[in-house]
Amino acid sequence: MTDKMWRQLVVVAIAAIVIFVVARNVVGYTYVQPGYVGIKVKLYGTERGVQDLPIVTGRVWYNPWTEKIYDFPTFLQYKVWTANPNEGNRTDESITFVTKDRIQANVDVSVAYQFMPNKVPELFIKFRATPDVIADTYIRSRVRDAFVRMGSELNAMDVLGAGISNLDADVKNAVDREMAPLGITFDYVSVIGKPRLPQQIQDAIEAALTATQQAQTAQNQVAVAQAQARQKVAVAEGNANALRAEAQGRADALLTEKEAEAKANQLIAASMTPELIRYLAIQRWKGEVPMYSAAQAPIPFMSLPDLRQAPDGSGSRQPK
Repeated sequence: MTDKMWRQLVVVAIAAIVIFVVARNVVGYTYVQPGYVGIKVKLYGTERGVQDLPIVTGRVWYNPWTEKIYDFPTFLQYKVWTANPNEGNRTDESITFVTKDRIQANVDVSVAYQFMPNKVPELFIKFRATPDVIADTYIRSRVRDAFVRMGSELNAMDVLGAGISNLDADVKNAVDREMAPLGITFDYVSVIGKPRLPQQIQDAIEAALTATQQAQTAQNQVAVAQAQARQKVAVAEGNANALRAEAQGRADALLTEKEAEAKANQLIAASMTPELIRYLAIQRWKGEVPMYSAAQAPIPFMSLPDLRQAPDGSGSRQPK
């Protein structure tokens, strides 16, 4: 191979390398992971800005010299804003508001939110920031403002008590209504742990809550004692009524028996004529007569004519 041919091959190789490098820098690609949408931003020219529609997931081709791809998550995002440097950022990101009775309350807050895929280009145009920056600036400021507005309607005792759950729901509804048109929806907004009040105020409120709980406990105990007493009275009355009913039943049964017996005796007495009495006596007589009797004693169930009286009634007949 001649020197001329070697020089030609070298030129071709260099040209190929140059073309490859240029092409590599002019045409690039990136991979948009599942759960994200990619925003293609034109950096130069008359059409610079964000395209109207988000790019679907997968491999995306673009010009690295004139375009840039930003990834936005569309799955549920979580943020914690707390005073604890070991959670979230190292700085104090807790939220402070003033209650209805002019007491300052400080709370740690957790939120869950989501970017709507079809609104991502508008979000990027509006904020020109990454999702984390949007969350730590705009979203946090709106949540804090909602706590300030809704917290001012509660007393400090409500904040330490059951009212805190209502405050969570009110703040969530408020920021949801405000940011849904922008493409940000909320799953929940929740106060983490116990709200922090000035120590003197917190001690007084906790003492009042303890007294209220003790009074409620005592009231419940009185109600239980009254219910038990009413139950005992009801049992005693039930037993007494049962005994009275049983006694009344026995008395009614005995009265019925005696009335039946009296009625039977009346019927028997009404039916006992002399002839029936004599007939019954004869039926029971076994023909026995006393061996010794008085001179005038009649033979039972026999009535013989007086032999001492004459047939004509003039007097008794004398033996001859």
